[in-house]
Amino acid sequence: MDPVSQLVDLAETVEGVFRAVVALGIVLLVGGVSARWARRRLAYETWHFIHLYTYVAVVLAFTHQVAVGTTFTASPAATSYWYALWTVALGSVFVGRLVLPLWRNWRHQLRVEAVVPESDNVVSVYVTGRDLDRLPARAGQFFLWRFLTKDRWWQANPFSLSAAPDGRTLRLTAKAAGDGSAALRHIKPGTRVFAEGPYGAFTAMHRTRPEAVLVAGGVGVTPIRALLEELHGHAVVIYRVGSDRDAVLYDELRDLAHAKGSELHLVTGPPVPDKLAPGELARLVPDIADRDVFLCGPPPMMNAVLGSLRELNVPRTQIHFERFSLAG
Repeated sequence: MDPVSQLVDLAETVEGVFRAVVALGIVLLVGGVSARWARRRLAYETWHFIHLYTYVAVVLAFTHQVAVGTTFTASPAATSYWYALWTVALGSVFVGRLVLPLWRNWRHQLRVEAVVPESDNVVSVYVTGRDLDRLPARAGQFFLWRFLTKDRWWQANPFSLSAAPDGRTLRLTAKAAGDGSAALRHIKPGTRVFAEGPYGAFTAMHRTRPEAVLVAGGVGVTPIRALLEELHGHAVVIYRVGSDRDAVLYDELRDLAHAKGSELHLVTGPPVPDKLAPGELARLVPDIADRDVFLCGPPPMMNAVLGSLRELNVPRTQIHFERFSLAG
């Protein structure tokens, strides 16, 4: 009997095997759409929806183990141990992904305060609410944002804060790269907002040196701009864009850099030749190996800069980065 026929026979005759096969199929599907070539071809909404099925796979796998696994039935102690472990794991997911977001959104009552176009295809959304000074958000972090309109309430998109939280408002800035981000321009003030987060470790809490270099590419400037506002000590900001007109939030960066005594370099031009090659970075920041480096931008730029940093012998512990690879 061939392997496929054996699998079908097991699924039909042994309790729990069919659920295991379905769980395996879901895991393979999620793994497939996580590949870089697939992510580039999927809208964020589709990618996120498929990944939600991971929870289904976990539950199916658990019921399979209960049905046919000896681990759960070897002894009363083993049964109690594994049930307790699964309960804690699933309970943590339940609290973190459902209870905590519901509690925070009920507490803070988030609403859109204003929608401000930054360029032809970039928009900033200002969100206000109650007691935002008690929301544990830091510059550099992101939220999963749902704008509760009739046609968009079900979509959650990840956008970084583009300004350091001030206890009164939260600001996100996004480029129209997918259906969700393109629709931001049409959101009306007063729209209710449901936000999950904050997420991410791209914050000043992880710095190891007194001085920093902030490297942004394209719309990856959003968390960099927020970080510059919060960072203390001298910073060098390098903003890589195709042309001057692509440099969103540049005026804010310039004013912040001036106020904080930081340096700002706007690097424009096509991807080739590489204007962030090791020699160029060393010219802009001669002491780069003695600074923390915060990077955020599209994958090709990120990979190039990370390679340059390795050649310049910047210690790995001083490199902090956030990638933007899915259109929202």
